[in-house]
Amino acid sequence: ALPVILCVAARAINVRNDSSPATLHFRPDGTFTILQLADLHFANGELSSCADLTEEERAWPCSDDNSTVFVERLLREERPDLVVFTGDNIVGEASDAFSAMRRAVQPVIDARVPWLATLGNHDEQARASRDDLMATLASWPFSAVRPGPRGVYNGAGTYHVPVA
Repeated sequence: ALPVILCVAARAINVRNDSSPATLHFRPDGTFTILQLADLHFANGELSSCADLTEEERAWPCSDDNSTVFVERLLREERPDLVVFTGDNIVGEASDAFSAMRRAVQPVIDARVPWLATLGNHDEQARASRDDLMATLASWPFSAVRPGPRGVYNGAGTYHVPVA
């Protein structure tokens, strides 16, 4: 996975949503809560099984749906100002990379929380280009994703987002 650096600056950034643009900003008390989600490995919804489980964990049903419920719980309990997906959001087994990616980010969209994403090696294995994935992520509600510079190694996931 690629390193993610959140740059804090005195400039605001617009975030796509269903109505008017929002701005990433510190709370009145000066805090800014970031929820990082890494290695979700979404694929085909309830048809996806979990990997790397212990014998004890294999006794429980496990799919993308479990991850969705867990993310929804984190969003309720942590109440983040920003969610950052730090790669390997989907895997090569996904029958449709864009649908799998949408399932991965949908709980954050539903919670109306601004979010960012970068891609890892498993995202790339899901039969979609990094450029196409990043452009699609940038178009979805509450996204602060930027496609990144062309001509830079892994540039499709390289960008900065200021917080005012």
